[in-house]
Amino acid sequence: MTSRNPEDEAAKSPPDMGSVDPTAPGPSAPALLAILERISAGVVALDNDWNYTYLNSRAAELLQRESPADLIGKHIWTEYPEGLEQPFARSYQKAAQTQKPLIFEEYYPPWDKWLENRVFPSPDGLTICFSETTDQKKASIALGRAGTVYACTRDSVIITDTASNITSVNPAFTVNTGYTEAEILGQPVTLLWDDMPEPADWTSVQTTGSWSGDTTGRRKNGDRCPQTVSIEVLFDEHGTREGWIIIAHDLTNQQTRIAAEQQLAQAQKMEAIGNLTGGVAHDFNNLLAVIMGNLELLRDDILASRIEPQDAVRMIDAGIDSAIRGADLTRNMLSFARRARLDPKDLRLNSIVGKTRTWIGRTLPSNISFETSLLAGLWTVHADEASTQSALLNLILNARDSMPKGGRLTVETSNVRVDDDYVRSRQEDIEPGRYVMLAVSDTGEGIPPENLDHIFEPFFSTKPPGSGSGLGLSMIQGFMKQSGGTIQVYSEPGSGTTFKLYFKANYTAETDTSPPVADTDTNAAGQHILVAEDEAAVLKVIAATLEKFGYRVTAAKSGDEAKLIFQANPT
Repeated sequence: MTSRNPEDEAAKSPPDMGSVDPTAPGPSAPALLAILERISAGVVALDNDWNYTYLNSRAAELLQRESPADLIGKHIWTEYPEGLEQPFARSYQKAAQTQKPLIFEEYYPPWDKWLENRVFPSPDGLTICFSETTDQKKASIALGRAGTVYACTRDSVIITDTASNITSVNPAFTVNTGYTEAEILGQPVTLLWDDMPEPADWTSVQTTGSWSGDTTGRRKNGDRCPQTVSIEVLFDEHGTREGWIIIAHDLTNQQTRIAAEQQLAQAQKMEAIGNLTGGVAHDFNNLLAVIMGNLELLRDDILASRIEPQDAVRMIDAGIDSAIRGADLTRNMLSFARRARLDPKDLRLNSIVGKTRTWIGRTLPSNISFETSLLAGLWTVHADEASTQSALLNLILNARDSMPKGGRLTVETSNVRVDDDYVRSRQEDIEPGRYVMLAVSDTGEGIPPENLDHIFEPFFSTKPPGSGSGLGLSMIQGFMKQSGGTIQVYSEPGSGTTFKLYFKANYTAETDTSPPVADTDTNAAGQHILVAEDEAAVLKVIAATLEKFGYRVTAAKSGDEAKLIFQANPT
């Protein structure tokens, strides 16, 4: 509440309407009342019982009544009971008790208005002149807030006159530029920038009333700094242009932060490439070691003439198996890079698990038992076979690595139905419907809780450097999402881990989708094949394989060479 004690203004008070003497010199009572009707302020008179004895029309309007007659003779707090809880009531009572004039400005919440009151007491009651000051008060508050922003903002704020000379700066300006207020006042604003409009070019700014752009600021010590500058025209209360306000935002810290973020992103990218390179190199080295080892043993045994046919076949099969795994690794890498397409077809997951079981025993140590629990009558699924086999292999190898002291590894299949409640409760990104579940469980060490949220991130791995690419689970997750399914993990430290793959089920009967066996008895005599391959060793293997089956082969080292050969001899 803003209040004054203007006893010296008592002479300015309107007469108490309850004590007007018609015989006194001066204006007559009717003339005086006519004067009060013409003034812009509201005037009311209250007796000692707080009843209205007079109101002019403006007072009735401000008090939200149609005419003064609506309030004459009525009790102020009966008509406005909410006012008893406002500072108005206390101020009126104070004036009545002290018999001293009182001026105050108060906000009246029920009406959302600011009112200025001049209260003049007398033995017969109170005479009150009041007027609404809402617009002025809001403008004053807004001006105060603007002043706070002006003082507290970290951007430099400069105010100039119409000649572009500086007339005012905020505190941040002195911090940002190094100039004191005394040093800069009266100086041309162009002193602060390299490429701001020169005084001769301010005509365009004066015409448009504004300007904004990126520029280079000059500090007192000569340093340069990148800035974004905005210029807006300033008008006085009469609408006459009196200068400009300029706001300069320093971009130095922002550019430094962007550079740091770019460096961090580059470092993270190089770290990811390093993890990828180390993991892939480790996997390929293992595969190549198997291939080279078996070929060397086969070569030595052939030279020594001590090889049995079944041993030779076993070594060759081991090399072929490793080569296939190498091809799958390359294919998975391409798939992760979105350069390989999936080839979905109808699959029986029980068949894939059965094929895996025939050779998986050779990769598991003797202290790990391998069990399966496969549901008879399992629904078929529509998925990429190689990616499905790779996903199963990845989960089995992860389970093996989690049980260095041995344990039990279980592969399970089942039919499941996923409803809306299940999707909502687990926040799964799959559609309700029928699914085939393929689960791989182990009794190993389990996954620490702090790692569960990261296991599907690319390159995340808890294995030592060079022991894996960290892409296995992220590629499985991507493959399952692309196939319309999902992957879930359940793990408790010390109790093991279960990964569950949910494949969208087909609504058809289960069918055998095993690939047909190639007919090696086909009569290839007389058939001619043109082969193009830029890798000489690969070209030699392809040509030898085709010739073994009786084809006549012409080899070309490139597509262009193959085109010339075909044009010269199409047959």
